[in-house]
Amino acid sequence: MRYLFSLFLLFSVHIVSAQQDSTATNIDTSLRNILVSVMVTSYGMERKIQETPAAINYISPQQLDKYSNTSVLQAINATPGIRMEERSPGSYRLNIRGSSLRSPFGVRNVKIYYNDIPLTDPSGFSYFNQLGFFNIASLQLIKGPGSSLYGAGTGGVMLINSINKDTGDGVTLMYEAGSYGMQNIAAEVLLGNKESRSIIRYQHQSIDGYRVQSAAERNVISWDGSIKSAGKATIETHFLYNNLNYQTPGALTETEYNADPTAARPHTAAAMGAIESHAQIFQQNVLAGFSASYQFNSVLRNTTTLYGSYTQLTNPTIRNYTRSNEPHFGGRTTFRYERPIGKKRLTLLAGAEGQQGYVLARTYTNSNGQPGILQSDDETKSTQASGFGQATLQTGKWIIEAGTSVNASSVNIKRLTTPTIQQTRDYPIQVSPRLAASYHVQKDMYLYANIAKGFSPAASTELLPTGGTLNSNLSPETGTNYEAGMKATFLNSHLQYDGSIFCYTLQNAIVLRKDAAGGDEYINAGSTRQYGFEQIATYHFFYKNNVFSIADVYLSTTVYDFRYHDFIQGTNDISDKYLPGTAPNTVTAGADFKVFNAIIINTTYFFSDEIALNDLNTVYSKAYHLLDIKGSYTIGRKKASAKLFAGVNNMLSQKYSLGNDINAAGGRYYNAAAGINYYGGLILSYK
Repeated sequence: MRYLFSLFLLFSVHIVSAQQDSTATNIDTSLRNILVSVMVTSYGMERKIQETPAAINYISPQQLDKYSNTSVLQAINATPGIRMEERSPGSYRLNIRGSSLRSPFGVRNVKIYYNDIPLTDPSGFSYFNQLGFFNIASLQLIKGPGSSLYGAGTGGVMLINSINKDTGDGVTLMYEAGSYGMQNIAAEVLLGNKESRSIIRYQHQSIDGYRVQSAAERNVISWDGSIKSAGKATIETHFLYNNLNYQTPGALTETEYNADPTAARPHTAAAMGAIESHAQIFQQNVLAGFSASYQFNSVLRNTTTLYGSYTQLTNPTIRNYTRSNEPHFGGRTTFRYERPIGKKRLTLLAGAEGQQGYVLARTYTNSNGQPGILQSDDETKSTQASGFGQATLQTGKWIIEAGTSVNASSVNIKRLTTPTIQQTRDYPIQVSPRLAASYHVQKDMYLYANIAKGFSPAASTELLPTGGTLNSNLSPETGTNYEAGMKATFLNSHLQYDGSIFCYTLQNAIVLRKDAAGGDEYINAGSTRQYGFEQIATYHFFYKNNVFSIADVYLSTTVYDFRYHDFIQGTNDISDKYLPGTAPNTVTAGADFKVFNAIIINTTYFFSDEIALNDLNTVYSKAYHLLDIKGSYTIGRKKASAKLFAGVNNMLSQKYSLGNDINAAGGRYYNAAAGINYYGGLILSYK
């Protein structure tokens, strides 16, 4: 990878040297200014991404538009340090620097906010799949503990914005179709003006699936509104309803995977197969909330968010049949004080966040996809609260940031079936500090370093896996992240670079085990040591002609050495073994072209190294290469336009598993991803 990056830089220098004179008259100055001044809001500060002393991946609307309109997976995976997995359509996992080690499904140990509303419930679980593609206008992903402002957590933070501020009033309609019976329909209506605005969206998506028993259907309705009053107050309201059904084909052994990767998990002596058990998930989500911001004076501002959420889940599996109702609610308030002190600028943030949630779950035997005999009836109450504070001082070339959060959480579990069991876990109050600094070396070059501590208690689903026994001995995990990096632009703003190195130490790491019937079990795995290097470099050509032009070329790499440090399981000493589930090396490269000044072509290449699939490192998945391409052509006038697009995924027809089941009993590790597949569609807009 060092050689690849060196060649990339040499290539960039050569191009600039060869075209310096001709390019000088073709540079789009306004575009250059945009590229070097991308604004982010991470850690409560609206500032340039280069000035933020943290490792942040920003995914813009333009980056999302490079791929199919069915999922943000490819756009996320094109950024370093983040891996989004899809075990089957609708079943997602999010891995930030190894954070999915304890996540068999869904998104766990990553704090997610949707327009300032906590999407993550008090137990630490996030139904990321309740969002449709068009509910995400842009993403900010904080890698490492976000302890000073976002409370307890060790796996990272995702900030989702559903509103593209650059979009005016109008109507947009989209239809997309593709391989394996994929249908994607969306409609969006934008109304209002600068003072009052509403965005109404409807999305329908369905697919038969690459594998047997992997069909999915999603319907999402959402409304986002904002009102500004007298320049001091702003109120945003958000509502989202999701109705999702997706089948779960189950993981395969290596023999089954090699024989037929499209097959569903077959019947065995230990458990039913995915087909006969009708394994699938019926999921409905309702999310409603509002945020009110008020500017008291020139230096003091408050933002307060209140929300409520409800999830209804029905899940026949090969092991059992579960029905659950999961309401939760909460709020968050932040005061921001900012004023200049001579040539310095001081910003103070202080606030609190609180959540309370309930899970009412009944587990039955699975009688051919219907509930059978009642096995367990559980009531779980989860509470989390945090107070936080942060100070930022900008003086000369330095930005110094210090903050901390004080976190309290508890879980009360009551099993109503005979014999009745009740247990409460009140976790000790944890203080999670963060210290960061950024130094402005020269024009458009910043060096930064930060230290952050995280704390993550066991979730209720880990203390009490569905239909399992109560695991009262599971301890919280704590981690400390040490990081340094550089953010810079070179070659007259043509070349952007963002690189970081880190060391992350984790104590009492929570890891997953799976039994032969597919049941989950969680244990503490001692300590880990995670060393890594991440970088992304983008070269912007800013060169146009009437036939062919190259807009961007980028290269992203990660190099990881993630190992258990002190872990003895039974008679096996697993110390110094690689952490399963994370590739030691990945490479993403891409190029964006324009042909005849009309057709835009986006190409992406992705490489993943082999991945350890169990703690003993006796089984590895194979390395794979993915090549994707998308082309689009837009016609129209000022107000009305039509955009035609088409693309191909996995052009090399690679056989790979996108979402392995780690430490699976019986060697059931593999969830095969689709081979070569196609899509195309039309977007009509009137604005």
